[in-house]
Amino acid sequence: MNRKRGFTLIELLIVIAIIAILATVVILALNPAELLREARDSNRVSDAATLKSSIALYLADQSSPSMGTSTECFTSSPGSTFYTPSATGTWGSATACTAWFQTAASINNSTARGVDGTGWLPIPFNKISSGSPMGSLPIDPINQVGTCTGTSPALSTCGLFYSYITNSSNQYKIGMFMESAKYTSGSGNVETDTYDGGINNYVYETGNDLAL
Repeated sequence: MNRKRGFTLIELLIVIAIIAILATVVILALNPAELLREARDSNRVSDAATLKSSIALYLADQSSPSMGTSTECFTSSPGSTFYTPSATGTWGSATACTAWFQTAASINNSTARGVDGTGWLPIPFNKISSGSPMGSLPIDPINQVGTCTGTSPALSTCGLFYSYITNSSNQYKIGMFMESAKYTSGSGNVETDTYDGGINNYVYETGNDLAL
């Protein structure tokens, strides 16, 4: 009579070991931490587009727009001291946005997300005749002041927040920082002046006047 033979314990252990090795190889190849950084950067770029289109709608709708104090840098940063890059890529402690905003003289910090002008972005979107295009202001997915220093720090430890400045002519600029290799190096680098037209190769800048 034919007898059916099952797997031995050793064979099962070998199969499990092979599966574990393959799973480890796949995880290392995919680099889930980097994928999360890329996802957050993609969200930042999307938030920048949302803010830009919302401000454009506000400016088109209001005859006397209120864009905020032109001598201040408004940020979503949870603190008044943060770690950001200079125009040469050296990261360090700062209390002003002059590294990426030419005229920023002071800081107005808030984590509020109100769209009535009380949030970190001082624009009353609720006054748009058709209503605010946003239910709440977007803030950076991490929104931290950071601790990094030097020319090649781990970007996830640096300042990660959104910032804004305007002038008396209703021109404005929004700045934010990326943290993934995909968005900060090579052909996908969105922070370079060549890509965004700004004044700092280490900040993603958008708005209607990138020279601010």
